[in-house]
Amino acid sequence: MVADTSSAIERETPTHPGLTRRVRIAAALRDMLSLLLPLVIASALAVAWLLARTAWGREDVHDVDGAIALALLGTVIPAWLARLAASMLTAGATPGQRALRLRLEATRDVTTRWAIATRLATHPFGALGWAWVAGVLALAGLFEVAGIVALLAAAVAIAGLVSLAIMLVSPDALALHDRASGLRPVRS
Repeated sequence: MVADTSSAIERETPTHPGLTRRVRIAAALRDMLSLLLPLVIASALAVAWLLARTAWGREDVHDVDGAIALALLGTVIPAWLARLAASMLTAGATPGQRALRLRLEATRDVTTRWAIATRLATHPFGALGWAWVAGVLALAGLFEVAGIVALLAAAVAIAGLVSLAIMLVSPDALALHDRASGLRPVRS
């Protein structure tokens, strides 16, 4: 008998033809890393704005200047999520998935826009969006609603961890966001 030398992490799975856990995780990490550069640029712009408007830190920050700096940072997450959604609508995959030659395929009869919205809202990346909404609601003084949305963000993040655990234990299992949306990644 010959021992199977291929790593369990590299084996294809029946529900994800042509995919491995490594490829699925790499696509998600690639998409997550695409958030890093805009965050760094927005942070640098916000800090530069605040320094320039406060005589290089010698004066207190005015409310308007603080709001402008916060707005610079606050646009990054919704813009990034919109980019992911637009990519899924137009190309059938996120930029990270496209880079690794993946696409999303329906597992049942679904409306594409609704399925993509559901997938993004329930994906661990969606937790960032829900947290952003909670922050905006808190800034608007709607603390009770912000708390509810923050709990939703936490629930989506926990569901992402559960999906990761499921994928590590059973590589052929669909992630919770794939089950909710009726979409799954496949090799293109």
